[in-house]
Amino acid sequence: MPVDRLLPTDEAVELIALTRDVADVVQGYSPVDITSFADAMSGQSPMGALIADSMIAAVPGAQVAFMNVGGVRDGVQAAKLYPTDGKTADGIITFEKLKTVQPFGNTLVKGMVSGADLKLLLEQQWLNQPYTKMLQIAGLSYHYSAAAANGSKVSQIALTGGGTSTPVDATSTVRNILLVTNNFLGLSGADGFVQFKQIQPPLADTGLVDLTALANYTAAQSHPPAGSDPGAPLTIPSAQGRVFADP
Repeated sequence: MPVDRLLPTDEAVELIALTRDVADVVQGYSPVDITSFADAMSGQSPMGALIADSMIAAVPGAQVAFMNVGGVRDGVQAAKLYPTDGKTADGIITFEKLKTVQPFGNTLVKGMVSGADLKLLLEQQWLNQPYTKMLQIAGLSYHYSAAAANGSKVSQIALTGGGTSTPVDATSTVRNILLVTNNFLGLSGADGFVQFKQIQPPLADTGLVDLTALANYTAAQSHPPAGSDPGAPLTIPSAQGRVFADP
């Protein structure tokens, strides 16, 4: 069947068994690897940041995105997946490459949260966890101190959309910040992020598959060389500038 460069939003049932035609769909261009290795201090990775950025882009009006670090299963290598592959080339981001990153077919959910919700959710990266689980984030920044007591590690939360930094009142219970995440976190409160279960009304499922959001984003932000066109490489997000480690 014909496959558009920007994939439709209803292909969740096809994620498990990819046809070769779907696997080879070009979804962008990056001549360098996009690594999933997290920065030791911030806990952020370029791949995690890219996924979070794609979530915000996929949901109109979204201000903040959270991605569970365990759901970032791989990075994207610049080299072809198969050296004998004659259909793609180095630097081409194919749908198959992206599926190795997000293979679960989770959907994006959205809802209004408060500054107090954000504070509690960020504290739950440490609170009652067997080990620290750093969320991959977009649209906000914050500071943390690993030496501080559980429940008091996070400070200076700010919204960072549009190139500005707007402080968040971490005591406010007014739910006026549009957050997007996946159903694994947002509806199940999984990985210890139980504060999601306290949000009323509950976050709403958009039906958009997270992999589709990522593929559409990389395709919209880049394209490979063609003829005399040198191509537009994907801008790889920095792991810096989102999370700051204090003493």
